[in-house]
Amino acid sequence: MDSQPSPSPSIQQVTITGRRKLLKPLPRFMNQYRSSRKNLYVVTKTVELLNSPVLRDISSGNASGGVSLPWNPASKGEGKSKYQKQSELVLSLQKGMVMAYKKKLLVFEDDGWGRIEEPFGQTFECMEEEVFIRVRKVALLSRNIRAIMLINIQAMLGDRRALEALMDTLEQEKPLGHLNGPGATILDELARIPEYPHVDAVYLILYLLEAIMVLSDTQHALLAQSMEKRILPYQRELVRSILEPNFKYPWWIPFTLDPQLLALLQDEGVAITYGLLQECGLRMELNNPRSTWDLGAKEPLSALYASLCLLQQLSEA
Repeated sequence: MDSQPSPSPSIQQVTITGRRKLLKPLPRFMNQYRSSRKNLYVVTKTVELLNSPVLRDISSGNASGGVSLPWNPASKGEGKSKYQKQSELVLSLQKGMVMAYKKKLLVFEDDGWGRIEEPFGQTFECMEEEVFIRVRKVALLSRNIRAIMLINIQAMLGDRRALEALMDTLEQEKPLGHLNGPGATILDELARIPEYPHVDAVYLILYLLEAIMVLSDTQHALLAQSMEKRILPYQRELVRSILEPNFKYPWWIPFTLDPQLLALLQDEGVAITYGLLQECGLRMELNNPRSTWDLGAKEPLSALYASLCLLQQLSEA
């Protein structure tokens, strides 16, 4: 990212309300989306810029695992790959511009009226259900398969390229064993699974890897330490306690970490967990349970939560 801080845009928030009847006949593009079952969204809040900010960022391409994620797989992390093709984006915005700030899903109804609702993944309950669907499926894998997956994923947490290579291979229609080390072991074990469970297992490992790839290299190292110390379930509940009440807020808001959950982590576990949370963008200080919610932390925190849930399920005896 550009080392020079970008000016923060000054904004004026405008709320759009009201319910409107759909046009008859519907515009062609709406019929096309409706027939193809693609989602349309309505902008419900806008912001008006009060200055002319220059935004600088490094964006990257989306992962291609074919999984509907409640986070953006390219939103964080280090290194360049198919999943992180970095390119600097410099965008000058003009004073007075009105920009979309919040959206809701447009739902077509038989009476010709449209209603709007929160899009999938925009509520904590939707995100948690999506993750738990995978957790329940992981539980159906044999104990031996879970153990092999866990040990070898842990071994790759210090090697982003190895994780990317495994993802690339798993995304092939018929994965071939061209890898070395832990990735090759995972492929060999997957190849022993009968056809239908094999497809499900590949899908689950891809989902977990896509969540892990959102996290930074520092978080990968901290996750490996967490697995060694067997504190994943305590971290999972702490992350959940942050996400559930704050998920809906698009602004900075103070919150306090649950002291009982922190106590379960003990000294070194607390330091490791604080590192994981700070890397997500939360403003935190060690030995201080007070923090500040930041909207930018929602996606990496969701990915961290999914990683903790699935890794913990893999470790279940």
